[in-house]
Amino acid sequence: AMRDLIILAAFYLIGLLLLGYGLYGLLQGRRERYKQKQGVLVSSEDMLAGWGKEEEEAKR
Repeated sequence: AMRDLIILAAFYLIGLLLLGYGLYGLLQGRRERYKQKQGVLVSSEDMLAGWGKEEEEAKR
């Protein structure tokens, strides 16, 4: 029973480490995008603004 608890605790620790690593990566990505928005680079949101207009016009 004690061995099972140790294995379970190890799984939880590994899960928490992976979660922390993933969240850290997401925050780093957000920070990079924020820095890019201050610059001249065009964000993907700006590119998507006119998406779908060609399909709409083709239907008419």
